[in-house]
Amino acid sequence: MLYVVGGFGLALLAVVAALPLVLSIDPLAYPDIRLVCRALGNTRAQCTVGALEAGLVSAAGLIIATLVALGLRPAQRQEIREIPHHIVLPLAIGCVGALLLAAAIAAPSTPFVSREIDITANASLVSIVNLGWPLLLQLSVSSRALAMRLAYLAALVTLLCLSPFRAAFVAVVAFGVMLPIIGMLLQNARVAQMFHARRLLRRGTLAAGAGVLLIGAVLAVVIAMQTAERDLTAMDSGDEPSPVATAEGKLAQRISYPLFQAYYARAVAQVEELPGALDELKAKFRLGSSPSLNHRLFEKIYNRDTVGEMTSLYYGEAAARTSLPPLFWIVAAGLLYVLAWLLFARLGADVAVLAGVAIWRGSLGGAFSVLPAFLIQALIVLAFTRLGARREEPR
Repeated sequence: MLYVVGGFGLALLAVVAALPLVLSIDPLAYPDIRLVCRALGNTRAQCTVGALEAGLVSAAGLIIATLVALGLRPAQRQEIREIPHHIVLPLAIGCVGALLLAAAIAAPSTPFVSREIDITANASLVSIVNLGWPLLLQLSVSSRALAMRLAYLAALVTLLCLSPFRAAFVAVVAFGVMLPIIGMLLQNARVAQMFHARRLLRRGTLAAGAGVLLIGAVLAVVIAMQTAERDLTAMDSGDEPSPVATAEGKLAQRISYPLFQAYYARAVAQVEELPGALDELKAKFRLGSSPSLNHRLFEKIYNRDTVGEMTSLYYGEAAARTSLPPLFWIVAAGLLYVLAWLLFARLGADVAVLAGVAIWRGSLGGAFSVLPAFLIQALIVLAFTRLGARREEPR
């Protein structure tokens, strides 16, 4: 349950962090946000109000979904089959090694000049990496032996060297390090209460809490430094120079921009038909030339056909693909993965990490953008568990 709630928590944190910035910045001073506002013919105030509404509705929906998920927690412990890690770990390491070899063979003699060209040239490899790293993360957490857990994490970090998406590192730190530490704290608290070891509990809590805060601080600094080195997309596309081309300005745009994109997605969906769920599936499996929802929105804003995508959130997806009010879809979309987690648990497979990662990733680009990968990953875990013995999963 911890990892499912952690997925909602990360999604909510992104929205809550963006809301104060939406209220404080001038949207027309930031090049990418300015493109959204101008495309809709909005004034500063109209653009701000639209993004603010997207953020408030998203936050409310995520909070409600988290509470419902907690209410759906099974009253009895689920019987989970043990994964035979002595078989699966060598297989995972072998697959990562094969991908590294393939990447080395396919690598160009000169580096690509942009990340977009890199992703386009290695689209299949990037898709496999995006499919594999959450699976390795789930296997790491599922392992009770520290040595095997570290081995999975080492393979995971190696695999992420092939990924151009920095958000994957955030997920690894959150789900692979911080949440397990929090889980250990909760477990120690229960043990300490049983044996009345309050002094031991205080010491362990302080040490683990300090570790979580330190890791979080380091991650925040890394994200800030990477953001400061990034170019502003709209400037690359020929728009007028930004008066806020500073490290602080780039970070403010990066955090707040998803709420403006979600607002844009809903506004566009009200006046024209956008790619639906079937188009999303075709795009994911490369069946035809159907664009995904976020790819189409990116094309409309930047007037170029690249691998870039918008961050429409559950909020924008609701308007484009459902007849539900955004609040209802935000709650329902997240709970899709909660119900899937419960179903797979009844089948003997622990996919809590996969569900948590899918909830977080889906909150950025929409539930249907993540659903195919989640189902494939969950079915692989289920297949692995059929090779193992039963064990009891602590709640």
